[in-house]
Amino acid sequence: MNYFKNCKTVAEVKKHYRKLAMLCHPDREGGDLTAMQEVNRQYQLALQNLHGQRAYSSDGREFTYQYDQHLEQLLMAKLEELLRLSMGNVEIHIIGTWIWVTGDTKPFKEVLKELQLTYHWQRQCWYFHDGNSSYRRSNDSLDELAEKYGARSFKQQRKQLH
Repeated sequence: MNYFKNCKTVAEVKKHYRKLAMLCHPDREGGDLTAMQEVNRQYQLALQNLHGQRAYSSDGREFTYQYDQHLEQLLMAKLEELLRLSMGNVEIHIIGTWIWVTGDTKPFKEVLKELQLTYHWQRQCWYFHDGNSSYRRSNDSLDELAEKYGARSFKQQRKQLH
């Protein structure tokens, strides 16, 4: 099965990957490790195939997509680690190449630190970003950043023990 055959742009591939990650992740109900590994493999291939594609950001600026295998794998691994935690009343947002964790994060403070997330005092939430990439400081809200760079959110639900 080719999970990304109908995706023609980087944005479509990333959006579809985030949806598949929620469905296939082995720590989610109905998830499957083998399926998740195949999704990850195909995701990398789909992005590689789009290297050099001309695209438009959500604010209308044209750019050329540059595939960065290290960064993509780093974000996938961090998302998997966070989903595995099953934190109740917490949302995980991927905005551009940043991961933001919002909601009732106080009970998970130490584990988020262990996963190398940093607390953002102005936005009152946790974030992860590859420190090797360049970025500029912004006073934009998370909603404004999501509008500018594109976003996908994952609502965490605590697993019930039987």
